Amino acid sequence: MITLEPAADLQEVIDLLSDPELFNRIAEDGVTIDDVQSLVTKDHYYLMIKLDGNSVGVWWLHESTSSTLDIHCNILQKYRKSAKLAGQLIIEWFLTQAPDQYKKLNAEIPIIYPEVY
Repeated sequence: MITLEPAADLQEVIDLLSDPELFNRIAEDGVTIDDVQSLVTKDHYYLMIKLDGNSVGVWWLHESTSSTLDIHCNILQKYRKSAKLAGQLIIEWFLTQAPDQYKKLNAEIPIIYPEVY
């Protein structure tokens, strides 16, 4: 069963994003593992995508305006068949649990990932 849970701590997020499969997909412009560690901060929201209690992905949300959150989804490839359900869960979270100030979610999908569209 797929669930969303707040990250236990920042290290849980860093460990998942540092997985070579995900890191090589999301890193750009010379970003290093050390850079990922400095980008993951308490100022953002991290919801772990769990399958039977194991972290298989993360929704990374950060404020772009006082009423808008930008969202980024990172799911390990062998679990991407669950991506649509993870998408439904983040919308449900947004509508029922996000702080009231947020009224919009933005997601940008780089053109180099047409399989995500």
